[in-house]
Amino acid sequence: RPVDDADARYYGLDRVAGAKVHSLSEDLPAADAGIQVGDVITAVGGSSVVSVSDLQRHVRMYEPGDEVEVAIVRESGEPGVVSLKLGSAPSPTPVRTASTVREDFGDPIGVQVGPLTAALRRSLNIPANVKGVVVTDMAADGPFDRRALFRGLDRSPVITHVNRQEIESVADYERAMRDVDPGDVVGLKVYNTHPAVPSEVVIPLTVPVPSSP
Repeated sequence: RPVDDADARYYGLDRVAGAKVHSLSEDLPAADAGIQVGDVITAVGGSSVVSVSDLQRHVRMYEPGDEVEVAIVRESGEPGVVSLKLGSAPSPTPVRTASTVREDFGDPIGVQVGPLTAALRRSLNIPANVKGVVVTDMAADGPFDRRALFRGLDRSPVITHVNRQEIESVADYERAMRDVDPGDVVGLKVYNTHPAVPSEVVIPLTVPVPSSP
């Protein structure tokens, strides 16, 4: 997906440019080379990637089996270069969209969270090593809803990190959000329980600034 101003600020990029990895196919070149969900791709074969279309255009210049260097920036802000051998493109999997109107709970990013109970873990098939808080409701067209991989709340995602801090309870989440001000960028790591979207993504979003009275 495209890099926007919130991404650039969160990753410490010197400009709003790049293509952000939101999903990976297992056992294919990117994953095998060590590219991770949340990485921002800034160059392919020495050619700068400003947009998603740039990434696609650069990759189309190569053939399956070609080796190419890919420049990335990790969520931590650390730059790196990975070398991979290109394969054939897999068939795309459509992402289902849900559109349910939700109320705004006054949360900085427009969500309501609850504990990840044993019953929820079983019903949503969440692995035992995943810790965090469950998004139980969200504001329609709020900051989280706009940046999520699917619109509206279908199966509850789990927020596992806020600004790179691990979240294990509702109290952890509330503490992490306590000092967030309008206009700040908040970086979330989210474990998705919806079967049609990647399991883990990094979502930087900008807290809305209140309108003037």
